[in-house]
Parts: sequence; C-alpha cells; structure tokens
Amino acid sequence: MSAPRYHALISVGDNLAIDGPDLGPGRGAASLFYKNRDSEWPEFRGRDLVTRDPSVRPFMLAQDKATIGTTLTNQLKRIQPYDEPVLVIVTVGGLDFLGASGSKPPPNIAKDADALYEGVTAIFEELGRRLSDWTAFATNIPAVASTKKAQTLLQEFNDCMAEVAHEQSASLIDICGHFEDHGPKSEEPWIQDGLALTPIGANELRRLFWNALTAL
Repeated sequence: MSAPRYHALISVGDNLAIDGPDLGPGRGAASLFYKNRDSEWPEFRGRDLVTRDPSVRPFMLAQDKATIGTTLTNQLKRIQPYDEPVLVIVTVGGLDFLGASGSKPPPNIAKDADALYEGVTAIFEELGRRLSDWTAFATNIPAVASTKKAQTLLQEFNDCMAEVAHEQSASLIDICGHFEDHGPKSEEPWIQDGLALTPIGANELRRLFWNALTAL
C-alpha cells in the first residue's frame, strides 16, 4: 500500500527542522522532506513529497529559538482553517529543555514534564481546531544533556513527548535515539549546541520523516 498523499506540509516549532543559517535555503530537514536537493543527496532522488504530488504546498512556520509558548502564540495563529489532507511536523520542547536544565531557567518556558505535557497538548488541540484532516509527526528532544540532572530531565521530557504523541495519534520521531552517537562533541556531529543541525543531521532527520511517512 502506498503512503497517503497530502495537500500541504506544515512545519511548526523550533529550529530542529528549519533552514538554519548554517544550512541555507532548502537545506533544513523539513525542506528536504518537501523537496530533495538531488545533487547533494542523490540517495533521496525521487523520495520527497513534491515528487509524489507536485501540487503539495509547503508552509514552513517553525522559527529559530521558538519555545512551546511562542509556537502557540506566534505560529499557530498563522494557520488558516484547512479541509484538505495535511501533514504537520511538530518540533517543540528542545529550547524549553535547554532553558529548564540550565542554572537560571528563563521565564515563560516549560520547566518540568507537567508543563511540557500541558503545552504540547495545547499545540495539538489548537491544530485540531484549525485542521480537519491531518497527520502529525512529532519529534522528541535530542540527547544534548551533559549533566546527570539534565539527563534525568531529558528522559522525563521525552517520556512526556511519547505520551502526548500516543494520545494525539501522532507518529513519534525518535531523533534522540537516532542521533545518540552524534552529539555536539562527537567525531561526526549531526547536531550542534543550541539544537542547530549540521547538513548531515538535517538529512538524517529528513530520513526519519520519510521513514515515518512510508510506514503509514
């Protein structure tokens, strides 16, 4: 059975999947998932959304340094009511985690798993009010914890992300597990400090999106 087709791709959340300054236009994970750059990633030639359906429209709303709160207040209001089938990528929680695991957590972030659960659930509920027929991919948080306290918090946050994804019938994208040996201090980093992906990291996250799509 072929994977379902969608009228639009919407990306909301933080900088995990965006075309960051170190990547350039069209080179973030969501952009590659939408339209592959064949000269750079020939492995994925013909394996992108626009090849499957040239009419699919991209709405890349995710922003650098976005938290759960700013995703709710700044991004979701830009989504107009949609009746056609839509695929949504949700990348949230990473910047909240980095703030909560620091010595001086900033205000207006999800500082614990309960706040994360409430905020991510609110994002899904708001998406459901705006979209009639939609499928969601939700990433967990990459393993960028350096202290035992941060590692414990990361596990709590990712357990919570898995719970929300299950409750909302979303596909959980396990970037934490897939990137485990490729953190900022590894010999081949896929992710840098601040959750910015390297070119290989963006390609690998796109790989996870594509695998999730073909598994539907």
